[in-house]
Amino acid sequence: MKRIVSILSTLMVGVLLVFALPAQADQPGVPAANPNSAGQVIVIADLSASGSPLTESQVTNPSTSPIPVTTSTTSPFQDSKRDDVLTDLGGSDGDPQQQLVDAKGAGWTRESPNVEVFSYTFTPDTSAYTSGFAFGPKAEITNFARATGEGGIIHTTVTIDTEGKSPEMDIFLFEVDFTGQSDNTAFNVSDSEMLTSIGTISITTANWKPGALNSVATVPNQGHTFQVTGTSLFVQAVIRATPTYAGGQTFKIRFKVIQE
Repeated sequence: MKRIVSILSTLMVGVLLVFALPAQADQPGVPAANPNSAGQVIVIADLSASGSPLTESQVTNPSTSPIPVTTSTTSPFQDSKRDDVLTDLGGSDGDPQQQLVDAKGAGWTRESPNVEVFSYTFTPDTSAYTSGFAFGPKAEITNFARATGEGGIIHTTVTIDTEGKSPEMDIFLFEVDFTGQSDNTAFNVSDSEMLTSIGTISITTANWKPGALNSVATVPNQGHTFQVTGTSLFVQAVIRATPTYAGGQTFKIRFKVIQE
């Protein structure tokens, strides 16, 4: 046995062993790796440093004489990317981008589309409206997009009139803020601001369904794609009729959106 140990010791003199795996806490004589140092390399020291062969006891029971180790962050056996490489795959919203592969060979795609419902309400003016005037104030609908510069699809628009006047109207949509008009005043958007519009949604007489005291209009399956500069959508409704509302009434505009 001593002869075998002597031969093994001689062969191991001057050999530098490199392991690309972190040290485990349950290995005798090997310190636990820092959990934050992904891909840490453990380098076993030169066995010839002591100048003498290992003894039988050191070979058969290494815990009695632990082999010294040092740490390194590079190795020819490890990929240049680390386990935390996924943090670099996200866009501005943090979602992994479509068809990217991380250092471990795993593929990642974006999150599934998200369905949300947004709405805003106002109290109509009690003076008679003029066709082509603003119907309600300008509105900002926050978080209309999931992330800055993103968009989606406006699937359905619903309007609710608690007095049942059921007016025809156009809802103007803008990707950035603009100078809106007060309720029941002329809709005079400048040319430069109108160039930031992403379209309109029309509510016609045919869309309205009356109740005994109120009415609801639905425009389904619109497929109106949008993209906003920030995350908010800016809206102004323009009336195409001349109703007069009693005081204390409520008008609601609701959008069902599929966010990308």
